[in-house]
Amino acid sequence: MNPDIYIVGEVFPDTRYRGAKDAAVVSFMETTFNVIIFLDKPTPVERKAFSTESFEYGLFKNAEVPFITLDFKVMNFATSFNSLAFPPDELSKWVTSTDNAMALFLVEANTYRLENMRVVGLSNEFMKDLRDTLSRQVNTYHDPGEVVLKVRSLENRYTVKSMIDQSRKFRI
Repeated sequence: MNPDIYIVGEVFPDTRYRGAKDAAVVSFMETTFNVIIFLDKPTPVERKAFSTESFEYGLFKNAEVPFITLDFKVMNFATSFNSLAFPPDELSKWVTSTDNAMALFLVEANTYRLENMRVVGLSNEFMKDLRDTLSRQVNTYHDPGEVVLKVRSLENRYTVKSMIDQSRKFRI
């Protein structure tokens, strides 16, 4: 939900995640979301996989906590969604939207430089399942901190690979 301008080769404008390495985070937008991937010195193979190659994504869910899984073959990620971080009126607009675009950003973790970006259309079925899960999440947890604790518990219990293996996969 930020009106930042993104320029490849420049410092990534959203500084909330500075310090993240070899990780991905979800950033909610008005009716969809971005995934920001932070890599420590991405290799040419990783850059190419991110920028031009097909990849699989999926939705892993446990205890009303959804994770998007991303499998680029040479690197993979799973990152969670916390709908309680949203103001209620904005969440209502998000969960009733039919938008299905996801922007992906590859950021070099040390310099915080935007290496590349990519926008993809996600399956309507995936987005409906995600939105339904986030709607239920609001009724399951009382505050954002509860979701964060559950996320930590799930990340300790499941590897990224096991989340990918258990998610329904879609291909870009």
